Amino acid sequence: MKKLTLTVAILLSGTYLFAQSSTSNLNQSGNYNNADVVQRGNSQLSNVNQNASGTTSTRQNYATVTQKNGGNPTGSNESNVTQGGNRQNATIWQAGGENLSNSTQAGDRQVSDVTQQGDENQSGVNQKNSRNNATVEQQGNENGSTVAQENNLNNADVYQDGNANGSTVHQDGTTLTGNGADVDQLGNRNTSTIDQDGTVLLGNTADVYQDGNDNESDVLQDGASNDAEIEQIGNKNTSSVDQKGTNVLGNSATVYQDGNLNESTILQDGTLLLGNLADVDQEGNRNQSAVDQDGALNEAYLYQEGDRNQSDITQDDNRNIADVEQLGDRNKSTVTQNGFTLSGNQAEVLQDGENNKSTVDQNGRNLAFVKQVGELNKSDLSQDGSDNWAKLTQLGNSNVFNVSQIGDDNKVTGIPSGVVGDVNGAAQTGNDNRGVVNQDGENHLSQSWQNGNDNLMRINQNGDSQTSLVLQTGNDNTARLNQGGSSHTSSIIQTGNMNSGLVVQTNAIP
Repeated sequence: MKKLTLTVAILLSGTYLFAQSSTSNLNQSGNYNNADVVQRGNSQLSNVNQNASGTTSTRQNYATVTQKNGGNPTGSNESNVTQGGNRQNATIWQAGGENLSNSTQAGDRQVSDVTQQGDENQSGVNQKNSRNNATVEQQGNENGSTVAQENNLNNADVYQDGNANGSTVHQDGTTLTGNGADVDQLGNRNTSTIDQDGTVLLGNTADVYQDGNDNESDVLQDGASNDAEIEQIGNKNTSSVDQKGTNVLGNSATVYQDGNLNESTILQDGTLLLGNLADVDQEGNRNQSAVDQDGALNEAYLYQEGDRNQSDITQDDNRNIADVEQLGDRNKSTVTQNGFTLSGNQAEVLQDGENNKSTVDQNGRNLAFVKQVGELNKSDLSQDGSDNWAKLTQLGNSNVFNVSQIGDDNKVTGIPSGVVGDVNGAAQTGNDNRGVVNQDGENHLSQSWQNGNDNLMRINQNGDSQTSLVLQTGNDNTARLNQGGSSHTSSIIQTGNMNSGLVVQTNAIP
């Protein structure tokens, strides 16, 4: 066994190479430190500790450690580098065995580069103030990685390849520029957590790509303008993004999931001027998604393709928009929006096949369109105040729709009103149709259409400029229509089978 401990001050450089039962300790104190350690076979261990405070020279601490083993025999790699102040730079590369690496660098121009190849990999990089930058690459076996960087120009790049992957990046930020983190994980027990804090001016960005097996990702961002992109491909996907915005810039989150037990949650907070944007794309298997946005110019887009789809979007104040598209299997969607302060809600929901269900609830300055195509359709649309407009289309199977609009320029439509019935507004075309439209006050217009099978329609419009028209074409038709006080007009046309009808129109008697 050979062991070397070295302590030196002022402009010293050392290079050491060991084999067999290796150990190396190198401790250098003030000014221009520089160290290289190379170890090859069996039980390597290396500790480098440098503490420099240079004056003018650009050549200040850096350390490079290379440890090997791999194939046969394998050994116990370990390495620790700790450097004090100024222009640090640390590079560690480990090959095979029970790898472990720690690098801690304090203040100024830190860079750290760690590469680990096989067996019990671990890494940790801890950097404090100034121009932080860390790159970690791990390949096979029990991977793990932790990068923590405090403020100034943080940047972290972690790549993991196979087996029990995990990664945690924590970044803090500065007054001007913000954090950036990029994590790639490919196979097996993937997990990633990024926690970023942010800046006064620019904000956080996080980019996570996961490929296969037990994927999970967590991003939490807090700052002037946050941006997160997560892509997960196969197996037990889960993703969660939590963003809180400050000042005038806003949050943006994009999640793409491909197959198996998908689930996604995005929570966004909002800013004074610009707002939240969330875009979620889920393709197959047990999809589920929820988006919750708070203030300013909210937008959310969500697309789900097949299997047990479900979606929730909740947006609060200001200019909400939500766009939901679900295609096949156990569809369900709920959109709740609040609105106002310089305008508000819009919602579009399209569902295609199987156990469709949709609920849209909007409060101020509404528009909403829902289209459901096949099987157990059901819909429920409620809008509260201002320029309400609704358009509902259900085409086949167990249709039901309920619409309630309360105040201002209400309209629901169908059977040409505006551009060809506002292109399939308020229709139900085949199977167990029902309907029910309630509008409360101001410029109501309803119009409708139910085409075939067990039709029933009931429309109530209360005070002000009601107009309505109901057309049902075939099968067990029934239609009722009540209109309250003011400028009534009404029409019920039913063509074939067990028709019935009732119209009541009233005005208050002076």
